[in-house]
Amino acid sequence: MKSKLKAVLNSAASLLHDCAIEEHAGWFREQVARLERNDSDSTVTEVATDVRSIIAGMGSFSDLSLQPGIDSGLSEQEVNDIKWNIVDKLNSITDEILRK
Repeated sequence: MKSKLKAVLNSAASLLHDCAIEEHAGWFREQVARLERNDSDSTVTEVATDVRSIIAGMGSFSDLSLQPGIDSGLSEQEVNDIKWNIVDKLNSITDEILRK
């Protein structure tokens, strides 16, 4: 489950980078780094809890209105479709982790 979480966090960071939202991209990269530094169950649970707290609500990842960067090669519709796919995956993965 940790590897799935890392993969989706990296996808979120990459998407935000493509949309030139580096501050938020950095937050997602930091969560990956936390998992790489310490892969204990407690760290995975902490990261899942932190990720869960930023998925929905005002000012959250899902609340971001994304505009693709010039060099991204993506349309506005594509970046927002990717965002919602990431939100769905993060919800599913964090639910599974936190149910244990």
